[in-house]
This record gives sequence, C-alpha cells and structure tokens, in this order.
Amino acid sequence: MRSLPNTSPILSVDALPLAAGSAALLVEALLTDSAKLRSGVVVRALRYDPPLVLWALCHLLRPHASDPVTLDRLANDFDHRFAKCLLGSPSTIGSDGEIGTQTQIRSANLAVESVQLAQRAGRLAQSENEAVAQEAYLLGLLHNLGAWLSVFEPAAHENLRPRSVEELFSLLRPVLGSLESPSARLAGECVLSAACEQTDDGQFEDETAPTVRRHWTVAVGVSEHLLPLAERLFRLDQLESDFAMTLEEDKLKAMYKLAAGAGHEINNPLGSIAGRAQLLLRDETDPERRRTLAKINSQAFRAHEMIADMMLFAKPPEPRCQLIDVSVLIDEVVAEMQEATQQREAEMVSTVEEGVSLLFVDAAQLMVALRAICTNSLEAMGHGGRIEIAVRHLASGETHPSGEAESLPKGSLLKGMVEIAVSDNGPGFAREDRSHLFDPFYSGREAGRGLGFGLSKCWRIVHNHGGAIDAESTPGQGATFRIKLPVA
Repeated sequence: MRSLPNTSPILSVDALPLAAGSAALLVEALLTDSAKLRSGVVVRALRYDPPLVLWALCHLLRPHASDPVTLDRLANDFDHRFAKCLLGSPSTIGSDGEIGTQTQIRSANLAVESVQLAQRAGRLAQSENEAVAQEAYLLGLLHNLGAWLSVFEPAAHENLRPRSVEELFSLLRPVLGSLESPSARLAGECVLSAACEQTDDGQFEDETAPTVRRHWTVAVGVSEHLLPLAERLFRLDQLESDFAMTLEEDKLKAMYKLAAGAGHEINNPLGSIAGRAQLLLRDETDPERRRTLAKINSQAFRAHEMIADMMLFAKPPEPRCQLIDVSVLIDEVVAEMQEATQQREAEMVSTVEEGVSLLFVDAAQLMVALRAICTNSLEAMGHGGRIEIAVRHLASGETHPSGEAESLPKGSLLKGMVEIAVSDNGPGFAREDRSHLFDPFYSGREAGRGLGFGLSKCWRIVHNHGGAIDAESTPGQGATFRIKLPVA
C-alpha cells in the first residue's frame, strides 16, 4: 500500500494512506482520454477510499456553500492536471512512500467502518432524493475524519465522534467550508442517524466488508506505477506548456518585425496617397468626385490604422495603472458608444454589482478593450439588438457557467477577481469558432463577426493586466465575452 503526499495547508499531516485498488484505478484514470470514462473510474476509487476523498477535497475542489458535495462532482474535477498534485515528499513514511503492515490493516478496518456508515446514511437519505443520498454518502465517508488524520500521527489528532450535525459540520469545515444548504443539513442528519445505528449494532461485518478489504489490501500490479506515471505526465504537460508559450512569443516577435517593416515601407506611400487625395478634395466641386476622393483618403488611413494595430498587438505598451472606479469607467464606455449604438438602432445598458472592488488598471487601455468588444457585438447584431455590460465580484475559484474559463495567472485568485461581462443578443458563433475569436484577421462573418484586430487587441490588453478573457455562445442565442481582472 502506498500513500498520498499532502501539499495542502488545510491538512496538518504530511501524507494520507492510499488503497492499492485506488492506486490502480488512478493509473487507469491518468491514461484515459475520455472525461466521462475517467470520471466513472475515479468514482469507483473514491467510493471505498475516504482518504482519497479528503485529499481530493483539499487539493482539487473547494465547493461553495450552496452546492451539493458528491463523489460525482469530485470526480468531474479529476483530469490530467491532478498528476501535479500527486507529486510530493511523503517524509513521515519512508523514502519509497510505502506503508507498513499494521498501518495497512488499521486503514482497511477504518475504511470498512467508514464505507458501511456511508452506505447506511445514503440509504436513509434515499427517501428524500438521490442528490441528498449522494451527499450523505460522501459526508458519511468523512465522519471518521479524526481517525483518518491520526493514521500517521496518532498523538496529533483525536479520534473525534461528532454527536450532532453542528459538531459534524464543525469537524468538516476546514475541508468543505460552511455547509449551509438544506440538502446538506438533511444529509448530515442521516449520517448521525446511521452512526447511532452502527454504534447500537456494535462492530459487524456485512457483504460490503470483504470488497472494501480487498480494495485496501490486495496488491494490484499497476498500482506501484501511479507516482512515476503522474510525474511523467506532469513533465509532459509542462513541456507542452513551455513549447506553446515559446512558440507564441516567437510569433509575436515575428509579427512585430513585420509590422515595423511594413510601417516604414507602406506608411510613406499611404501618406502620399492620403495627402494627394486631400489636396484634390480641397478644390473639387463635383459631388461624386468628392465622395471618391474622400473614400481614397479614408481607406489610406484605414490601412495605416491596421499596421498600427498589428504593432500594438505584437508589442503593446506597458500599462500605466492607477486605481479606478469600475462603475465610472463603464459609464464612460456606454457614453462613448452611444452614437454608434443609436445609428444601429440598438440598446446598451450596464449594471455594476454593489460593493465591487476598485481595479488597478490602465483606464485608457481597458476602455479600448471594452470598446472593441462592444463594437464587435454591434457589428454582429446588425440593426437593432441589445448589449448588456454586467460587472460583479467573483468568489475565489469561481468560473463562468460554461466551465471553459481560461487559466488565470498564478496568484490571481488569492486577491479576488472582478468580472466584466459583455453580452449581446446577436447570432452568436459556432463552437469551432471559439478557439479563433481572438486571432488577428480571423473571419467569423458567418456568425456576424468581422475581420481585424479588435478582439485581438482586447485579448492582449487583458492579459497584459494579469487577467483573462473568454467567450461563450449558443448559435442563434447571442454571445457573452467575460473579462476577469484581479482586484486592487
């Protein structure tokens, strides 16, 4: 039997025991590409392994108080990134991370007790509904939390036996947070009732016990490869990430050189064309010829602006940040976009959540980014339509409903984030367009999205501020662009 290295400050132990059966299933999960199949494999491991549930809660998931805590929800958070969390130094149990026979027997006995309690709690909660039953099962697995924490450090932890729902929730608060939902209360009451039944019956073995013991004690050939496999997968992910970052940096450098060269070689003839057009326009009286000359002049300036946008995207100026009131900035954006909105007979509204923190940003650059998104939405909607700008404070670790939020810079979540969401009721865009929306000159005209550097500039500005931007859409039902920025 091996151990789970603990790198979370939530638990005051260096490691937790890991069942042999769980180790084998985690190897299978690491090698499974399908998220649905991987989740099913992980649920099988979690079902008989309370320490693995505890470890996953501390390292992979911090649920919100209103969300039900279930094995399925935990398993959905397992992906190949959890390989990084598996790496650690199990200093209290030997250099190879193996656990002695006595500890293995004690862990197996604890697992039988925990699983039997969880099953009883789940059956008692079944009369409520399946969601409460699943939550009761997980809480039942963690009922013996004190005993599990004392496996390696008996003197440091008491084998607590909570006698009320309040005591149970107090015991689990470090790993689950505040359990305030009605379903959690029902689940907790079922756990306490199951614990009373188990105490009344005394220690006993049922048909589940042999299965749980095999899960904990029978060595499986592949289980010893869990940590080496996790380490290799982590290194592979790191190499891919480093390669992608280097490739993007090289692309941006090449684009800047191209833009600089183009600016030098093309801006001079563009200036001559625009100058001649303006000179001829000054003395021209024929209306049709005046329109033609004005068109020549405007198109020359458009080409100049595209080169400037290319240089801005490839090498933007460093933000000159200062504290700003985000509500004031949003009002300015809405006011500046008023004329364009009225010309298209559209509507633009904004809402700012009360108590939103100040932002430490370059106000001018952030306004450029927001104007680019709003302009993109106006072009997508054509005539008519509605654009909504909503600002709110994000709870730590929160993602948007699509679940596809882009990774934020390290440390951003520690201070909290502010989200600025710009939504329109235009035609939206297809899922395959999502990965190209922020590419320069990407054409999404089939979805009403135009060419140019507008969204690319927005992406560059947001990332230069240590934030992230993402978009979500259902074709025919509009689109929402979400900017996340760290608070001051």
